[in-house]
Amino acid sequence: MDRRQAFGGALALGACASGVFGQDRAGEPDAGRQGPDAPGRCEIGAPLTDPQRRVSVFGPRISGSGVHRLSPDGRTLAIRDYRTLIFMSLDGGPTRSFPLEGPSFGVGDDEDSIAWSDDSQSLWLLKGDTARSGFSTGPRVCARRWVDGRLEDLPALRDAPGRLDQVRWLTGAGLGIASFDTRGGSYRPELPSTAPCLGVIEASTGRVRSQVSVRDDLLALFDDAPPTDIYCKVGPGAVMHDGRARALVTAYATVPGQDSVGGLVLWTEGRRPTVLPGEALEGDVAFADGGRKLLVRFPLEATGVLYERRPSPPRTPVSGDYAGLYDLARDRWVWRLSGRSTDWGEGKGVAVSASGRKALIGLLESCDIRSVYGLIDVRTGRILRRLASYNNALPTLGFDGEEPWTAWGGVLDLYGGAA
Repeated sequence: MDRRQAFGGALALGACASGVFGQDRAGEPDAGRQGPDAPGRCEIGAPLTDPQRRVSVFGPRISGSGVHRLSPDGRTLAIRDYRTLIFMSLDGGPTRSFPLEGPSFGVGDDEDSIAWSDDSQSLWLLKGDTARSGFSTGPRVCARRWVDGRLEDLPALRDAPGRLDQVRWLTGAGLGIASFDTRGGSYRPELPSTAPCLGVIEASTGRVRSQVSVRDDLLALFDDAPPTDIYCKVGPGAVMHDGRARALVTAYATVPGQDSVGGLVLWTEGRRPTVLPGEALEGDVAFADGGRKLLVRFPLEATGVLYERRPSPPRTPVSGDYAGLYDLARDRWVWRLSGRSTDWGEGKGVAVSASGRKALIGLLESCDIRSVYGLIDVRTGRILRRLASYNNALPTLGFDGEEPWTAWGGVLDLYGGAA
């Protein structure tokens, strides 16, 4: 983290300490201003779009590493911080918070362990006893946390193939991809992961409608995969036009003292898993075109060293591709964007709109302490607008319908307007 990023974080933390809740104001009037009186250096390819509206809720429990989910009706922002789940109303209602430690309050340890219901009245999540350290101390079950505070247990999963560890929610109706017996290390005491597998679940009814073995189906795609020490993580997922679930899965098997065997796998419900070029698709990834394509933000970044007690030397710029759209059926790139990274902390991340026509990606640009995000046309890769973020930390990116938003800590920026 460089000095500008630390300064941006310090500003936000100072605001958090003030304990002010529910501020709502237009975007900063100086955002994107260029010239000799500008607040800092702007390296951008076109004028910036400031947020039309900024809503903030500051408090000592909110950090910049929280996870944000905007409700489908655009009226409530859910913030999952390390120890707190917050419902922040955007229309003047009360802000409610709930602890995430102790009996029946835990949620899973990945960012997609929460998802809004279609009616915007509750969150799908995993419930379980959680210690203050963040480790689970008891079994996890599917549940719903309602905005009025109620915590509703959902039906137990029928014919579950193992211990429920994690869920990647795919829809607001409770459809998700569950990980069973894959995260024993996230419990205290640690639990064995004897038969790791994945399953498509319908949390509202408790149905496990399909499953796949990590060892026998995913790792079997790789030659000489050892039978011990399996690592598996479900990445981005999607629901195909015919209703089948699809997800990217990273799976590895290791033996102490040896190289790991495995890689990136595409699992489509009802089909044999296939291996994808993991190195080529490295970075932030989201499905597009109904699960048929992948939008990728590559981790292109300038190189260099950072000294704590003396000035750091200039970064070494790096040129190359930083984003692209990959057609899974044709095994080829539809388009790629190239550029030159001159600093650390330039915008990263990716999000796709509800229609799939637009997306947000981090650009290789910055303006004073703020990163710049591009609203792009998914079909062509054309940059429609450049959006100024709150600072140069990594925000959550999302869409309210077709209108983009970014969030960091207790700040939500709504940009509005069709490009």
